[in-house]
Amino acid sequence: MKKLSKLVVLVSAFLISFTQFASAWTPSKEVEIVAHAKETSSTVAFARAVIKVIEEEKLLPNGVKLTIIRGARGGKARNYVLNKNKDPHVMQVLTPSQINNVILTGQEVGYQNAKGIAAMVVSPLLLTVNADSEYKSLNDIKVNGVVAYSSGNHAQAVAYASMINSISAKIIMPKTAPQIKIENTKKYGAEVILYDTYFQNREEIGNEIQKKDNRALIKPYDDEDIIAGQGTAAIEIVNDLKEQLIEPDLYLCCCGGGGLIAGTSTYLKHIYPDIKSYSVEPDEFDDTKRSLEAGKIIENKKNAKSFCDALLAPQPGNITFQINSNNLEGGLSVSDEEVTKTIILLAEQLKIVVEPGGAVAAAAVLNNKIDVKNKKIIVMISGGNIDLSLFNKL
Repeated sequence: MKKLSKLVVLVSAFLISFTQFASAWTPSKEVEIVAHAKETSSTVAFARAVIKVIEEEKLLPNGVKLTIIRGARGGKARNYVLNKNKDPHVMQVLTPSQINNVILTGQEVGYQNAKGIAAMVVSPLLLTVNADSEYKSLNDIKVNGVVAYSSGNHAQAVAYASMINSISAKIIMPKTAPQIKIENTKKYGAEVILYDTYFQNREEIGNEIQKKDNRALIKPYDDEDIIAGQGTAAIEIVNDLKEQLIEPDLYLCCCGGGGLIAGTSTYLKHIYPDIKSYSVEPDEFDDTKRSLEAGKIIENKKNAKSFCDALLAPQPGNITFQINSNNLEGGLSVSDEEVTKTIILLAEQLKIVVEPGGAVAAAAVLNNKIDVKNKKIIVMISGGNIDLSLFNKL
């Protein structure tokens, strides 16, 4: 058993790929490897060895996990995989008894429409994916850094996270983004690619770079992981409220693509089921407000303008709109003039420097966009990335 254990630990040296030429594919979420045997079996050991290689070589941007499903001589595990509807993020380890014809060439094997992408030489075990998956070998899932698009705050966050993890980052930003956001993004080591918001589409640019460079695309809001990450702000809010024994009635949050309010409102609704949440946007970029009213996604006008640069998304995200449709009572909007007065008031009275997009929720309260009399209100003030030149002009 000790000899076998050593062989299993060293299995990374025996992983072989079956197809040398394949188009690259970037996973968009955590990859799941399914095994059906005992925890102490060579099957599970092989699965863990594959995971070890993936983690050590940093092949997957969103991680990998092992799922063990026993029963029916592997049948339950296989049914689990098949019920995933050919999700390329789900793989399975097959043993000789499950494989009719193991072909070490990358061709399909005869067990429930699967094909092999890696094997262990010391034991006839095969890591498989669906036959029509874009995976051809383990090398196909390696990504060469990240690409993101943002007007500035998400850009800086991605650039910083990439820097501390030694990952290459390309960030697509509008030419009109505040200079402080562009410079901060560059300081974190990211390559900044500027685009014209009137004549170019950032999503198209991002998708092109993703495919060309085989990079992971980190969307600014329409991504479940991003939404969950932004939602952690609500955990801090709840902790503060509980310390002061406060139960809130209303929650107002700045809204661009809708990721921040989608994440935070979900957690707040879980803790406070009766809370009423509202998105707040600039007047000409009130797409979430109008979409909630219409019951479908509505785009902003192409020539719309606002100095709230962080909130100029063209429309709500598909994921965020679905979440916000369930969580929000409705949407509010404020003018640039109302935001300007709010920025000045916050600086003079609370000594807080806030960028335009971060001040819209406070502007809604101060300008009576909603009845707040005798109510306990959470107001999200987010972002202090304002150019001093703009701040001095206010």
